Amino acid sequence: MKKNNNIDWTELTLEKDEIELLVSVEKGEWKSTGNIEKRREELRKFFNPDYTPDEDSGKITLKIPKKDLANLKLKSKKLGISYDVLISKLIHNYTQNRINLSL
Repeated sequence: MKKNNNIDWTELTLEKDEIELLVSVEKGEWKSTGNIEKRREELRKFFNPDYTPDEDSGKITLKIPKKDLANLKLKSKKLGISYDVLISKLIHNYTQNRINLSL
């Protein structure tokens, strides 16, 4: 499946929008915004399975629909982290303006 150390994405099962994005990237339609190493480090921290909230973190009780909780647990399992750590990371990244919500 590999060609010249690159993944041959044509062998993957992808959604239409994922294919369009990859084609666009391969055409060179994307430009770097710089600071790529800084962004990589931010992402490494975000997805680090050893991440634990700071000791001075506050504790909250949160009620969410069962279906959302089930989906959250599934996604966190795929990432190899607990769902409470995933929630903490999402909140942290939202408060740091790293992710946006569309309401």
